[in-house]
Amino acid sequence: MISVLPRSSMAAAVAAFLTLSATLASASPIEDPALAGSAVFTGPTQAHSTAIFINPAAMALASRGQHFLLLAGARLSQLSIDREVVQADGTTVPGANISSNTISPAGLAAFDFGLTDKWRLGLSLHTPLARRFPGNEEELRYHTLGGYSYQVTGSGSASFAAHERILFGFGISLGYSAIGLDFARDTALEGGTAGVESDCDGQPCGIENPFADERYRIRAKTATLGELFSAKNLGLVGGAMVRPTKHWWLALSLVLPPGSVSGTLDLTGDVRVDRAPRDGGGSLSGDAEIIFDNPFALYFGVRGPLTEGLELLAHLRWRNL
Repeated sequence: MISVLPRSSMAAAVAAFLTLSATLASASPIEDPALAGSAVFTGPTQAHSTAIFINPAAMALASRGQHFLLLAGARLSQLSIDREVVQADGTTVPGANISSNTISPAGLAAFDFGLTDKWRLGLSLHTPLARRFPGNEEELRYHTLGGYSYQVTGSGSASFAAHERILFGFGISLGYSAIGLDFARDTALEGGTAGVESDCDGQPCGIENPFADERYRIRAKTATLGELFSAKNLGLVGGAMVRPTKHWWLALSLVLPPGSVSGTLDLTGDVRVDRAPRDGGGSLSGDAEIIFDNPFALYFGVRGPLTEGLELLAHLRWRNL
């Protein structure tokens, strides 16, 4: 939900409540295998640096010593849409063909080390949420005209070998979040039949008339250092590994990212509204608040030898969107 609040100096400014489309509201964090642990090589059973925020118990499988990891990656999102345009009489005609490519960069830095034979500690800084939205596509303006959704999370975790067959791990994290949303609103369509039939430069507005477009530019983020250390930016992770037989491991972990522990994550910032030409044009500015939920995830993994020189690593992930 996005709430736009007028500044006190603009008593006649704007107040609007908008709901993101289902496509944006259910967006999944970046799924790069190395960065987010969504491949078996960095899953909940691996003594990999990503275990710090996927399953800290797996860190206990690492040999004593220190490991340092730097990774960078990007997701290329390709969008293709063949539109149909609804006429004023309810009929449809072929619309524009839209093609858009968007690159969303991400990164990871991690360090883990053995404290004792039973304890291992790890620190990481990574981007579990990294997405840029398509921009400069006028045909998509009522969904998006660009923007981004990012979260940079710092995590600290520990693993403990309670027994040679039983491992535990837990961790805590803080997330810095930033969201930018650009989109347009059809003020004529919002008015129903009367709005569609209303005047736009001497003609009925119809649907998607540029004279009825009201454009929004919203920027919100974790504002201050003090806000960063508040409970709403707190994340938790906990996991366990059990070795039921000599060579096979089972793993289970729960990942609660920042914003999921407190229930919701709200960010504050600014909004600029470019009014529709038919409403006189001009721009208004005000305060914005964006409230959203981060999905938590449950991991289950299995690891063990199939034959000499061939090992099975697999995991399942359930994510609550």
